[in-house]
Amino acid sequence: IIIVGELFLIVIGDTSYLIAQKYIGSTKATAITTTTPFFTMLFATIFLSRPISIQLFLSAILIAIGVILISRKHPSTQNIESNSNCSQTFSIDSKIINSPNQLLILGIILAILTAIVWSFGFVIYEYSIIEVDKIVGNSFISSMIVMIISFWFSALVLGVITIITKKRLS
Repeated sequence: IIIVGELFLIVIGDTSYLIAQKYIGSTKATAITTTTPFFTMLFATIFLSRPISIQLFLSAILIAIGVILISRKHPSTQNIESNSNCSQTFSIDSKIINSPNQLLILGIILAILTAIVWSFGFVIYEYSIIEVDKIVGNSFISSMIVMIISFWFSALVLGVITIITKKRLS
């Protein structure tokens, strides 16, 4: 379970975040991924039976408004057309995406996906800690066990990615 959480956080989440940054810039990507706490609360409610609160609904409304405001083009900010990385084409299932507007939408979708995937990973971690705590009986030690396992798995995944990247560049 811990490894599944790490796959969501590192492999899927971080990868989609880096691609989102490429297409919409760090400022927009980071702002949109700050929706992570909302999705974490939502997943904790669904999967860990956390109580639903009025704050969850109010935060959903505010987050939606924030994402809409951030996603709009504004003449005083760097827009997608001025980003030199976006002049290249990006293929998804044999479709070619090369217009700045399509790349903007793709970047926003990837940033939202990042927030969702990270949130799901965090809830998996919490579930893992709860389950390990049932065995160990000490929440601090349970947290440490989960963190140690996730650290070494992260190191392994990032090491493999680094090796593959170096081989591709050679």
